[in-house]
Amino acid sequence: MKNIKKFLFVFLLFISVTGTIHAEGTLSVNLTIRDGDNIIFENSVPLPAPGTIELQGRLIDAQSVLSVLNDADSSSENFAITDLVYYESFGSFYIKCINDKCDNWQYTVDDVYPFVSVDQYILSGGENIYLYFGPQNRVLVSSNSITTEENLTVTAEKYNYQDNIWVIRTGVTVGLTQPDPDNPWSPIEIQTQAVSENGQAIFSSIPEGTYNVGIKEDFYFPTEALTVVAPPPSPTHHSSGSYISSGSYISTLPTVSKTVFDTKKAFEFLISQQKADGSFGEDIYTDWATIALSSNPDLSRLSLDKLIKYLSENKFTGTLLTDYERHVMALMSLGLSPYNIYPTSGGTSNENYIQKIVEKFDGTQFGDPEQINDDIFALIVLQNAGYSPEEEIIKKTSNFLISKQKENGSWGEDIDLTGAGIEALFFLNLDEQVKISLDKAQKFLREKEISGNWKNISSTAWALQGILALGENVKDSTRGYFGENQDEDGSIKADNIQNKIWQTSYALTSLSGKTWNQIMQKFEKPKFEVSQIKTNQNQILRSKIDNSHEKTFVKKIKKFQKSAQNLEEKKLDATQKIIPEPIKRQGWIKRLINKIFSIFS
Repeated sequence: MKNIKKFLFVFLLFISVTGTIHAEGTLSVNLTIRDGDNIIFENSVPLPAPGTIELQGRLIDAQSVLSVLNDADSSSENFAITDLVYYESFGSFYIKCINDKCDNWQYTVDDVYPFVSVDQYILSGGENIYLYFGPQNRVLVSSNSITTEENLTVTAEKYNYQDNIWVIRTGVTVGLTQPDPDNPWSPIEIQTQAVSENGQAIFSSIPEGTYNVGIKEDFYFPTEALTVVAPPPSPTHHSSGSYISSGSYISTLPTVSKTVFDTKKAFEFLISQQKADGSFGEDIYTDWATIALSSNPDLSRLSLDKLIKYLSENKFTGTLLTDYERHVMALMSLGLSPYNIYPTSGGTSNENYIQKIVEKFDGTQFGDPEQINDDIFALIVLQNAGYSPEEEIIKKTSNFLISKQKENGSWGEDIDLTGAGIEALFFLNLDEQVKISLDKAQKFLREKEISGNWKNISSTAWALQGILALGENVKDSTRGYFGENQDEDGSIKADNIQNKIWQTSYALTSLSGKTWNQIMQKFEKPKFEVSQIKTNQNQILRSKIDNSHEKTFVKKIKKFQKSAQNLEEKKLDATQKIIPEPIKRQGWIKRLINKIFSIFS
């Protein structure tokens, strides 16, 4: 009887102890997912045991943020990770979409924004994870359109994701910038100013032009658009006009004519910038000027002859896929075959630029999988180089492009790329899926149109490429917008001669009423062997042909990059967690059980 009492006592003690240890050993994290006012998910999630899990055929740490999100997704009906993308070039996953919201998800751990991606951040238990949709910071401008005599007030704010409110942000610098055509990743700062204690900066005497307003510490992303124009002339009183008995004034002044873009003067300006060797300086200016001048050969024949000589005699040495695509558009505009160029200088001959482009096709898309501009311009070039809609390279690229289109019809929320995307896909418009895509893109452009323009010269010119491809004409209000921005020398107003060249080229091309496809001459596809080249994803270069806004993801992903040393250390830590050293001594439970039964021995 005594032994039985001892057994019951020890057994109850065992149950109590093991139950307590089990409860204390179950680790969890707190997860909140929100989209504005809508709390999508708010609960604790058990932290998985150390190890790895498999997602999309890849192993990730079981205690990473992504692993916890994946578990919450599996157990909850309130949300779903609808698009998870792995980028080889960064070696990490990117949460593109949750439910129907895409491309702007942020996450914090214990109120800190990590500098690694969600599959690289390893949890230990007890952390508070917030995942929310929308920007981390923003700027507010007093107006998106002012005159040179008006002040601009800019307010810097940061998002309080716990309370869903915007609060004043201090300690940062606001900048008015313009794109740098030589370096699309680093804009030209026109004016900068530190914000005051109330988070505001006030700018005055801003020159005429178009600008992007953003925060310097955020690498000018995101931004607000700003247009600065000359003030309207003061009203002048004339003797003409009379008052009627009701007291109203009837003006008999002549009607003021609307500003008209002077095409001939713009061509004269562009031709005047051509150098003795036939070029317009760097390749980017030469290529865009070539396309513009080719839109109206009657006004530019001598200049075109010089360009033909220059491009035939000089080897092109681009570094990016988009460099070659743009250059091929210039060659085909002049009637030069992109398949068979014979430069007499540079020591080479028989440059096949189409092959250089096709070699960058990976079986799904062209060049950098994180970009779509290289795919858009590949389609534009190839449809004029003998490639038909039935060919797999065209079908797969168009499918890839459509898959990247946003629900609102845009590509990357970008007016420029959306206009170009319409032109790229239009020759496939017999396909029902393409028709739907074109309709959505057209609707997006119309929603963004403001009195015949799209905020700035380059965006308006590229939007027109899409509008023209759809068979519409250039509106008078659009021509008036270009006229209002034309300088006395015939160029588009800009702060330096290089910007004048490419913006004037954009304007002339679109106001010709012709698309790039209509300006380029058509070429048959010769038979040649294309050897596929395996691209080192870690060395993929990103670019944009013009001064369009940067890709959201490229900006974000830079925040997640770490040094190779830190990544190796992280991998080593994960390995040590996954494969612990074997423990040879008896476990405490087994020793306790042996102790219990030794009572009866």
